[in-house]
Amino acid sequence: MTRGHLYKAIIGDSIELPCKVKDLGSYVLLWRRGTSVLTAANLMVTRDPRFKLVEGYNLQIANVKIQDAGDYICQIGDNESRDQVHTLEILVPPTIRVVPQNRQITARKGSTVTLECKASGNPVPAIYWHKKDAFSGSSHLSESPTLLLERVDRHHAGVYQCTADNGVREAVHVDIDVTVLCKYCAYSFPANAGANR
Repeated sequence: MTRGHLYKAIIGDSIELPCKVKDLGSYVLLWRRGTSVLTAANLMVTRDPRFKLVEGYNLQIANVKIQDAGDYICQIGDNESRDQVHTLEILVPPTIRVVPQNRQITARKGSTVTLECKASGNPVPAIYWHKKDAFSGSSHLSESPTLLLERVDRHHAGVYQCTADNGVREAVHVDIDVTVLCKYCAYSFPANAGANR
């Protein structure tokens, strides 16, 4: 058995796994995944229509799903030394779920505010927190899923942006608007403030 290559495909895309054979002779070529036989010679054994043979014995998988990840074996007869094993990794663009879900927090001066940004994807996304500012753009705050604002005052009010990025397609962003209440002020920073400056 020979180790092939690691192939990566973004979820929803198509991928082609090669199986090059110089002299098949009387052997029957199989594509297997674990104990499941996908193809035998030129026949499709699997009932999944996303799988098909192209350009000879190459295995094409359309609209790849997370569960398609794993090892695929191009088996030539019963001689394991001629088997080719390819590993398929499925890449998933980042998604974000924030707390609070309504993306708005109102807090009293002096209290503690916790903002949470839960990201998923493959590879695991990196998370970045920024605070938007109408005059200076944005300031980098943290690279942790949780952003803690302690003893808040009116200077903490504003729009905080969570960014998740794992290099698969575009990074995603979510804004949370924080309003701070104090005895003589109620200050917030609208999400669209400064947009036309």
